[in-house]
Amino acid sequence: MSDLNASDFYLPYDTALVPTAKELRKNMTTAEKKLWYGYLRNFKFKVLRQRPIDHFIVDFYCPTLKLGLAEKVHSRLNWQRDRQLSHRLNRIHRDGHKRD
Repeated sequence: MSDLNASDFYLPYDTALVPTAKELRKNMTTAEKKLWYGYLRNFKFKVLRQRPIDHFIVDFYCPTLKLGLAEKVHSRLNWQRDRQLSHRLNRIHRDGHKRD
């Protein structure tokens, strides 16, 4: 795995995931479109789409609320991935995340 890029504003992320995240932003699922255009696009806090965090890409991330959202696909592999991502996000926030 690649080293993680970190800064004072962004959570650590794998730079190798950036092209994939950009492609996912261009090709949202139906559920992501409903969430984005129906609510999150005009949410009172800034929400980022398809955001690389650690070695994962979350569908939506709100830095102010420290909240990541992922569309759930019911399979064991995705359940394990989502659980692992949740633990990593908690660790990143617990260990300190500098924000503006």
